[in-house]
Amino acid sequence: MNKRRAKSRDDLIIELELIDREVVDVTPAAAPNKTIAIVPGAFKPPHRGHLAMVEQYAANNDEVKVLISNPLKKHRALADGTVITAKNALDMWRSLAGHLENVEIEVSTAASPITAAYEFIGKDGPLSPGDVVTLGASSKGNDWQRWKGAPKYMKDGVELQNPQHTAAEPSSHSPEYMAALDSFPLKAELPSVKDSKKDPYHFHASDMRYLLGKVKDHSEAEELLEDFVGTSATVNDFLSILGITAAGQPPLAEVSSAGGMGAGPGDVQGSPGKRRRQKRKKKRNESIDMSLMEEVYNLIIKKGIVL
Repeated sequence: MNKRRAKSRDDLIIELELIDREVVDVTPAAAPNKTIAIVPGAFKPPHRGHLAMVEQYAANNDEVKVLISNPLKKHRALADGTVITAKNALDMWRSLAGHLENVEIEVSTAASPITAAYEFIGKDGPLSPGDVVTLGASSKGNDWQRWKGAPKYMKDGVELQNPQHTAAEPSSHSPEYMAALDSFPLKAELPSVKDSKKDPYHFHASDMRYLLGKVKDHSEAEELLEDFVGTSATVNDFLSILGITAAGQPPLAEVSSAGGMGAGPGDVQGSPGKRRRQKRKKKRNESIDMSLMEEVYNLIIKKGIVL
């Protein structure tokens, strides 16, 4: 019996040693490293060209941070003096990019987009060692070269992707926009048309500011703006943010008071652009109907049918 008990004690000791080796480490795991794209800019105003860049980065990174620079002296304004503030740009971005769940937009304290980015990736910024950073840039015109000095500002342990390799492909206006622009009575005054170094086919914030300043008097400007932001509803959002009443629209106060009656800025009643499109569609349908009636009438005559 003694030998049996001794063996049992030995077995118990071995079992305890095995259990000790298998004890699970309950130390909290470190937060996983993340890939994050930083897209800084003035964005006065943001447009579909900016959005396309953000969408490309959102598809290839865990997070995208849009940083709106906030100059205290140099402001961008419309022709009538209406200033597009950083807060305006923030509200516009939320209207544009609200469908992107991994995109965060904030106003930076820095006056320069470059400074805003360097503060974010620097030693006092929110990044953690092991994070992988993409600095937003376009492949057009070697825009990525503005980040050549970025490595010396990086927080220790944070990895920077090669800006040349991560530069986003630029987007351009639709053929419909270019056709509508050709018939726009103020085309010659558009900044990208006046400046031989620019191409009206590309997105330019200066063109968008010009059109926003003409919406009050030219309904065609509102239609052109739709290509800058994607939908007529978003155009209405931008106009509302800036307090602009488009040609043919009631004052914004009247639109707001009509909200309880079912007429909002995105409805047909409050959208001249939609009304114009509906009128064109109605005319096309009427032309088709008349053409069909004429064809039937000629067939009746040819068959010698007496009515």
